[in-house]
Amino acid sequence: MRYCLLLSFVLSMGLGACSTYRDHLTRGQGLYEQNQYEHALAIWRVIEENVHTLSEPDRSQYMYFRGMTDYRLGYRSHARYWLGLAKANEQTHPGGLRPEWKKRADQALTDLNKEVFGQATFGGSESVTEHSQKQTDGVPAEPDPAEQPSGATQSGGGGFGLGASVGGSAKSCRSDSECSSEQACVKRRCMTP
Repeated sequence: MRYCLLLSFVLSMGLGACSTYRDHLTRGQGLYEQNQYEHALAIWRVIEENVHTLSEPDRSQYMYFRGMTDYRLGYRSHARYWLGLAKANEQTHPGGLRPEWKKRADQALTDLNKEVFGQATFGGSESVTEHSQKQTDGVPAEPDPAEQPSGATQSGGGGFGLGASVGGSAKSCRSDSECSSEQACVKRRCMTP
């Protein structure tokens, strides 16, 4: 009898732990829908390191709400990152996002991509695809000074510009919270948008 009680307690604790992140996701969604974006972002950051424990549809929802929260708060590079992940995850594992969420994510990504890519060309002649092919391991190749608009710097103005920190070596990270406020954690490196 004692063993049965112990076994049932252990099993109930295990099942409760599995639902914790799903509960956080639901709570964060509610805060987002109540326009309490700062509070929702705090929940998203709790979930971030354990997002792999969520089901694929829940991951799409997490990525969507994380991206839209960042978008609403003005963290545009973070928003673009998370919304891009949400869109890719939804394409690979459909069913996590409602049609209105997909539409909203597409609208936000269009807005964010216009900001980053302008008219979808670099230097007037290089296409987005050509620019992407120059990238190595997610970090853009050194920009050609002839292709940059006058006054543009490596980290600002004219191009995609996800570069390492000013000293040239990027700090290792596992989440955005380990990077400075001007940086995002991309492929386990703190990068300046």
